[in-house]
Amino acid sequence: MVKSLLTENSNYDDILTNTLGSFKILPGQFLLLDNQLVIINSETMKIVTDDNPNKIFNYSISNKTVKLLQGETTFVVELKLDNYTSNNVSDPDELENLLINGLTLKIPTIIYIMYQPAHDIFTVKNLNMATLFMMKKHKK
Repeated sequence: MVKSLLTENSNYDDILTNTLGSFKILPGQFLLLDNQLVIINSETMKIVTDDNPNKIFNYSISNKTVKLLQGETTFVVELKLDNYTSNNVSDPDELENLLINGLTLKIPTIIYIMYQPAHDIFTVKNLNMATLFMMKKHKK
């Protein structure tokens, strides 16, 4: 379960743990991403579709750090992504094109995950701090 609040007193491990698990991308941002799953563990970030068979877009995480950005009141987790692979994806693929070209998840790259406790929402931002998509912890 998501911790109800992360504050300046939250420790480093709590903040990292909060960004692990399964998340559902909130609908209405990009049609191709509506309700898709993002699964983050200590080594990978996967975007998994509910197609049959599931498409899997797998990014290796080479480094995770917690930062307090200047001008922000909340912590962010910085993920350095490298070694992209995909499974069950035909070429060309609209979703893969959206991820790599539209959302600039071309490897290597850095993304930031910001947690907004008031709304229980996680916002994924790119290297330039532009919002890529928002998601919520997936409750199975």
